Amino acid sequence: MEFLCNECCWFGCQDRKNCYENVSRKNLGEDCKDHVCRSPGAKKGYRFSDAKKNPGFIGIEDIQNIYAPAGFSQFKIEGRSLGSALILEFLLYYMTKQEYQLNVREEIYLDSTLDLF
Repeated sequence: MEFLCNECCWFGCQDRKNCYENVSRKNLGEDCKDHVCRSPGAKKGYRFSDAKKNPGFIGIEDIQNIYAPAGFSQFKIEGRSLGSALILEFLLYYMTKQEYQLNVREEIYLDSTLDLF
């Protein structure tokens, strides 16, 4: 079974299917126009802090207490094309214990060989 959840998407959206199809076509290399999201807050862009407030967000506790016990064992991190700084935040959230996140973030940001922005 594959469970797909887009925490970026506004739950009242009536255009999810068209958006998802457009993203899929682009991922397949098809030349097509960009889907223009008209949801409230779309102009603000993606914010992980906002995504975490979305009812569709699957957090660490959800994975540990609901999905893993139900037999789900593989999870795909959302947002691979959103930029390296956001990817860092996803990786820190899902793959680093909370008490070490700041230390890891500082080490990465202070490493002058990385180009995050």
